[in-house]
Amino acid sequence: GGQDRSAVAMRHGIEVFYLKSRGDLLADGAGSWAYFEAMEQQIESLFYDSVGVGAGAAASLRDKKVLKVKPWAGSAGVVDPLRIYGDIKGGRTNEDMFANAKAQAWWLLKDRFILTYKVIVEGQRHLLTSPDDIISLHPDLPELRERKTELAQIVRKENRAGKTEIDKTPPGKMSPNRADAVMMAFAPEQKGVSVIGVF
Repeated sequence: GGQDRSAVAMRHGIEVFYLKSRGDLLADGAGSWAYFEAMEQQIESLFYDSVGVGAGAAASLRDKKVLKVKPWAGSAGVVDPLRIYGDIKGGRTNEDMFANAKAQAWWLLKDRFILTYKVIVEGQRHLLTSPDDIISLHPDLPELRERKTELAQIVRKENRAGKTEIDKTPPGKMSPNRADAVMMAFAPEQKGVSVIGVF
């Protein structure tokens, strides 16, 4: 909506192999565009932002049958709420650490980038318990520079309960829709989510 771009990110395993955005689409057109781009790349599942402006994509995606189309709601509760999130925060549960699914997904994406740096750049291979825990952005992707800039603008805050919240648009910044697409591509899958928004 407005000046924001519609964005698609596709991954196979840990590698983001496709990044594209367009500034000429409304939400319903963005849904159809993303669907057919995914079909062309032989993607199995398409996650779309089902809250706010992104909810408009649902109408164009409702009757699509070839791909698994799944809503993703950043305002939903966290995935695996009682699971302990590492020992970095003293063994807190996901539910106690993150304010919502958006905060959890962004934090886990941050963890991927940090681990990738430590393993690849610093050579700390002992930190890698699974090769599925890192991330790779192909260097020849279009809009990669813009995507990196957007990824770097995300700000962490704490709410009154001490839970992590995410501010995607600090003062003077546009909505980071390219980066959001990467985050959603790696977000923990939500099951039984009550989608908030008007379809």
